[in-house]
Amino acid sequence: MRLKKTIFLFCFLLFCSWSTEKVFLFPFSPKSGDTLKITITQTSSRKKFIAAFNQKEYPFYPVKQKNQCCLIGLSCQLPPGKYKLNIFQLQNKKKIKFWSRKIEIKPGRFRTVNLNLKRKKSNLISLPQNKVERKKLYRFLKRGIPFPLWQGKFLRPVKGRITDGYGTYRTINKTTPWNQHKGVDFGAPRGTPVFASNKGIVVLAEKFSLQGKLVLLDHGEGIQTIYMHLSSITVQPGKMVKKGEHIGEVGSTGLSTGAHLHWGLYIYGVTVDPLKWLTYEY
Repeated sequence: MRLKKTIFLFCFLLFCSWSTEKVFLFPFSPKSGDTLKITITQTSSRKKFIAAFNQKEYPFYPVKQKNQCCLIGLSCQLPPGKYKLNIFQLQNKKKIKFWSRKIEIKPGRFRTVNLNLKRKKSNLISLPQNKVERKKLYRFLKRGIPFPLWQGKFLRPVKGRITDGYGTYRTINKTTPWNQHKGVDFGAPRGTPVFASNKGIVVLAEKFSLQGKLVLLDHGEGIQTIYMHLSSITVQPGKMVKKGEHIGEVGSTGLSTGAHLHWGLYIYGVTVDPLKWLTYEY
């Protein structure tokens, strides 16, 4: 009888250890420019969690195998250092602290380049409509589909070599400091087809002064990709596109030194290195 009780107790404790919720971070040692993925394992999809990081809150969404995930963008402009990461469970409109830890964000490695622009192109920087267009773009970046549409790894959006990476410090004509690069540039001949890197909905498809002709796709859960400096656009706002679907052609419209595609990825309006999304499934 005592042996049966001992076996029962052992099995019960083993079962409890299997069903215990745990928190995992990827990458284990994040740096500026990375996508931070938080996974809560063995939890019910009915439970609601949020993560708080750097004065912003991020929702979790259910994934397979009774897990929930949250994605946080660590911008190239995020200063390295230690940050508090809190996870709260939402119960009856109250936030109950579920998990807390200080994480260290290490510095990213970003090079410095100079862009040589002709006067016609450099004059685009001072156009008065830039401020209006910037506000319009960020207004669309703040919107979002509250569930994931993307499936698996993202696809390279165009055939061509990488001519500039994410986070590059740039100057124009060796005199004017310019923004850190918020995406990846692929050099390719004008007219080269550009494809949707994953399933999503077209939320913007128009011409801007600096970005040129662009397409913005919403992939759900705050994930959006942008395709800039296009020569032509082949999709309309509101269209659902499949992974690999044709959305435009490479060009040099806007503030551009030559024919190329600028491809960027946003997480709730924060840019990250999109190349990581070609390698890892988030």
